[in-house]
Amino acid sequence: MKKLFTYIITLLLISCTSVEEKELFKVLDFAGANRDELEKVLEHYKKDSLKLKATCFLIKNMPGHAGYDSVSINNWQPIYDQLTVISEKYNWERSGLWARETRAFGENIRTTISPLSMQQDISTIKADWLIKEIDLAFNAWQENKYTKDISFEDFCSTILPYRFQNGVCLDDARQIFYKRHQGYFNDSTKTIQEMVDSLSYQYSFLQYNYNAAASVPIYSAATFEYIKRGLCEQMTWYNCLLFSALGVAVAIDFVPEWGNRNEAHSWNTIIINGESHPFEPFYDNDRWKYKRIYNNECFDLVWGKFRLPKVYRHTYEFYIEGPIADQKISSYDIPALFKNPRIKDVSSQYFKTADVSLEITEDIPDKTNYCYLCVYSFEGWIPVQWGKIGRNKQVTFKDMGHDIAYLPAFYKNGTIIPAAPLFILKQDGSVEKLECANTKTDITIRTPKPYLYKNLIADNKKPLIGGLFIGSNDPGSAESQYESLFTLTDSMDMWTNDIKISCKEPYRYIRFLPPSDTISLCEVVFKERQNGQLIEIPNVKVSANVKGFKDDETLDMLTDHLSATGFKGVFRKREERQQGILFDLGKPCKLEQISYIPYKKSEVADSLDFELYYWDNEWKSAGAIKGNNNFITFKQIPQNTIYKVIAPKIQERIFTYSNGIINWF
Repeated sequence: MKKLFTYIITLLLISCTSVEEKELFKVLDFAGANRDELEKVLEHYKKDSLKLKATCFLIKNMPGHAGYDSVSINNWQPIYDQLTVISEKYNWERSGLWARETRAFGENIRTTISPLSMQQDISTIKADWLIKEIDLAFNAWQENKYTKDISFEDFCSTILPYRFQNGVCLDDARQIFYKRHQGYFNDSTKTIQEMVDSLSYQYSFLQYNYNAAASVPIYSAATFEYIKRGLCEQMTWYNCLLFSALGVAVAIDFVPEWGNRNEAHSWNTIIINGESHPFEPFYDNDRWKYKRIYNNECFDLVWGKFRLPKVYRHTYEFYIEGPIADQKISSYDIPALFKNPRIKDVSSQYFKTADVSLEITEDIPDKTNYCYLCVYSFEGWIPVQWGKIGRNKQVTFKDMGHDIAYLPAFYKNGTIIPAAPLFILKQDGSVEKLECANTKTDITIRTPKPYLYKNLIADNKKPLIGGLFIGSNDPGSAESQYESLFTLTDSMDMWTNDIKISCKEPYRYIRFLPPSDTISLCEVVFKERQNGQLIEIPNVKVSANVKGFKDDETLDMLTDHLSATGFKGVFRKREERQQGILFDLGKPCKLEQISYIPYKKSEVADSLDFELYYWDNEWKSAGAIKGNNNFITFKQIPQNTIYKVIAPKIQERIFTYSNGIINWF
């Protein structure tokens, strides 16, 4: 082998730096008994400098990559057989009954799945297999008309890797995909998005399992194709195996925790000319929406608003920076996210970011060099970015997402310790500190969380889509004599919607003409400009010939400055509906904005107790109230902070409260 080493070193002097040489030899030493297999691959490509360089890339970044072997997968086959029996029982439809039975099955077998040890690639990978994978990657790269001109560096990061997820079995999946679809991307007459969709459609039988039997292990493409149901995380690595096998530059991006929802999410992205094009991992009719709905500015018509503090990309290669690169930091003092040396920050490819600099106001614990920005989850504060603590207790957090509440914190032995006041990074990039005040206010809520299931979003929109705001100075005027101000479309959030109005003249009376005989709103606010500022018009009177569905809801709740109250009712006669709802502003006003909040069903059930907490450098209870199926009010609560309401089996969210209006985060 000494002769081989001399030859390799000669080649590496051309393709690698001396530092890279040392890294390669360290990894080869680390391979132990499997070193010969890796050296066979290097020997195989000794006359092909580019493939040799690619081999160096794979080997140098191989430590830490690991997976289960095919024997382990076979041992789980009886579980997969039982899952398919359940799905066949329901004709592969993901019905409520299917989900219930599958979920119960998953719970029953959770304790029967024996934990297995993953095998390190560096210690087990075989030369013949790795050579086939490298040759396949190069062939697919050059055959693909869409990505054959990408840089060698991008090729190494996105097409060359044989592994995209630890745990996945190293089998012939990519070889199989290549044989199934060889030449698929050699016709560039269509866009690559169209080609990706066309191929993905062939795998649309793979569908999301709604977290039913989520604990069942899926670690091979063959298994996934057999049971046909899985999670987003599983679909992403499957897609990477599929598309990389055909020369598509593909990766997995993820948000570690939403800024306004609970939990995380993963998806795929293809890279074209250095630009990311993210798409939904499971096939659907609007797969390429992520650049649109993940821009931290708008909202999705089906799912509502998404706010992302960070987006990271899983990588094959090492990106060692921050606390994991600091040998002075104990691993117990590093959050799990930042113990991963294979993630790359790609936030700026999705949304406008801001660097946040602040001063630490709390005492810094011993041996603490880093501070973290955290977002809220019902499970607690979750670190999503790190910052190195500098002189004078200053720290900067790079590339943060807007319109999100953040808590600066230390992380010691798994515990979050506040480091500075909680703040909101506003949409314009400014920082609003939230420090609990001595002044107090009443807080009224009708739900502990802002998001709804997509069917409920559609139901809440339906009575409003096509509704028309019109203005006049004579309440008895015919509709034709009013000025049309704005027609509501399906592009509405389930919470506050701000409509910019350009009136021809000041109006005292505003009518809302609903599209059907049902009226369904929580709040309507009118604003005019005074001294350069938008000011809410007070004491607005409201009237209509409408019958409410609930005795404890009144029409004047539409203008009571409380987003948690509301009114839902029906016009019993056609002429009553044609008159709609009349808002009397008290005097002619040159409106510039109308804000409205759609009606939502109460989630303060009378069977549950709801406890309010406010943030004062820790969560403090303000007491509990029994639900009443409508809305509840907590009395005399400290202002200028963040709140949450806890109830059994509800994943709550945090919110601010100002002038009776809830703003969710």
